Amino acid sequence: MRREIRRVPLDFDWPLNKIWEGFVNPYGGPCPAKACGECFNGVTAGRAYVTAIAQLLAVAGSDALGRRGTRLWPHPYIAELPMAPRFPKYDGPAVGPTSDLAELTGALAGRSPAVCLFGHDACDQLSIEEKLIEAAGLDPKRWGICPVCEGEADDPSQREAVKSWKETPPPKGDAWQLWETVSEGSPISPPKASPEELARWLADNGVSSFGYNTEDYDTWLRFIQGSGWAPSAVLDASGMRSGVAAVT
Repeated sequence: MRREIRRVPLDFDWPLNKIWEGFVNPYGGPCPAKACGECFNGVTAGRAYVTAIAQLLAVAGSDALGRRGTRLWPHPYIAELPMAPRFPKYDGPAVGPTSDLAELTGALAGRSPAVCLFGHDACDQLSIEEKLIEAAGLDPKRWGICPVCEGEADDPSQREAVKSWKETPPPKGDAWQLWETVSEGSPISPPKASPEELARWLADNGVSSFGYNTEDYDTWLRFIQGSGWAPSAVLDASGMRSGVAAVT
């Protein structure tokens, strides 16, 4: 994600903030089995349920570390389960998981939820999921994988076209233009005949150098005449600032 200067023709009239068509691969698409509800991001509905169960276990194991007295304990995912233990007489609020559940999920994940700041993470969740499948004597690398896309979640018939496609940059010229690459890449200023004209336009229009930040004329001019490239932001001894300000 960055800001960069491109040299384009002065009459280049591609719309501002619209991704340049040459940067967008027209091929590809989701797995054909998705349309009929048989593929969910590369896996079957059955595997997707196991993923959801593993996520619930990971959340419950993290909850078992104990956050009593906090607004989010037990986690809403746990508290809203119809079969969650409740007190008293099973009609009160849900009882939060106890430490023995953290022991169980830690064994499944290969590490305690206490290792991570917020409990089990996505890697732990995947480990739990795979352990559940292995416990059934099945191969987690094969079981529940969509047979159409083989787990890639894409259209197999388009793969060669996707791979062969080459991006086409905008035409080159003598004008100066500012682009962003937070997306695939789009212009965020009109082409200007000189660095000075572009810097003046950017300053007068409060163009973003990072988030809601902008720069003054002199900073923009130094950037344009200097590297002409900057990351979105830089965090250093001076604090958080735009990449444009940092490289000038």
